[in-house]
Amino acid sequence: GFAFEQISSGGTFTCAATDHRRPFCWGSNTNHQVSPSARGSYDEPHRIDTGQVSEISAGFRHTGAVVEATDIYCWGANSSGQIGNGTKSRLVKEPTLIDSPGVGLDNTEPERVQALYDMTCAMDAAGVAYCWGDGGAWHVAGRVLSPKPVPAEPSPLDGQTLTDLTDAGFSWCGMTSPTEPVCWSEGPFDEPWYGGARGVFRDVPTDGMTGGPPLSSLEAGTEVGCILDAAGLAYCWGDGGAW
Repeated sequence: GFAFEQISSGGTFTCAATDHRRPFCWGSNTNHQVSPSARGSYDEPHRIDTGQVSEISAGFRHTGAVVEATDIYCWGANSSGQIGNGTKSRLVKEPTLIDSPGVGLDNTEPERVQALYDMTCAMDAAGVAYCWGDGGAWHVAGRVLSPKPVPAEPSPLDGQTLTDLTDAGFSWCGMTSPTEPVCWSEGPFDEPWYGGARGVFRDVPTDGMTGGPPLSSLEAGTEVGCILDAAGLAYCWGDGGAW
């Protein structure tokens, strides 16, 4: 009887939020990413015990959500610090508030949260991104157990803010303006537009987009990225063995 308005697929599980902002997850629960109850699998949506969510993101073995418009909660696997609670305990069964004193996430309303493989990133209302977990590129150096501003070290993102943020399998893509999509790599994988090198940062080519800006609906997977122009035309890059 619920109507859903947002959905996110993770490694072996899925989460979604209803039009009343109620969060549900289903699928594999091996790391309590779906429920604090017994491990195994849930073949029907399981209600997550949080307040109203404005975004929920399923990672590989953990989940993140923006709760009550201002708070970041995470739960599930934490062996790499991807929960962001200052520890790297193996599992965090219950949704846990990410408390980051002195970091902008405490002071401005989070706009986005993205759970990735062993990492989580969030973007605040000012367009500043914060990441934690197991990194290896500019956004996180090594294992970071609490939110850390992007970039963690000098990078092409210095002095820039993001207007959008999405995970790309083992990497990240974002918008630095309505006309400037960018992607950067976390690890040595064959990701879209990265050449498979650790830490590679590239502007996404926008030549030939006949509809022009503003660009929207940036989405990226492990080996391909896509974006819409102002005319609603889709453009993709990366490993094109599909169409």
